[in-house]
Amino acid sequence: MKYTKKEVVGMFDRLLRALGHKHGSAEGEWSLDYISCYGGYLIVENGENGAENHPFGALRRNAKEMYLSMLMAIVSLEKIKEKQ
Repeated sequence: MKYTKKEVVGMFDRLLRALGHKHGSAEGEWSLDYISCYGGYLIVENGENGAENHPFGALRRNAKEMYLSMLMAIVSLEKIKEKQ
């Protein structure tokens, strides 16, 4: 199955809600970066003075890998919440 940018962005929004994070470019907010020539998508946490952190590592993923990785994280969080 091929995943579209719209689907990946939708899953990213769902992940942010599950984690309680905000989307944006301010300090502490997260963004979904995409650069095709470098391999695809990367989740970025914005730090102070323009610094960037990569909470899930610096490996870029294609649309399918990113979508499925975020889905797995969301399902894992839901399972943990069920047990609490």
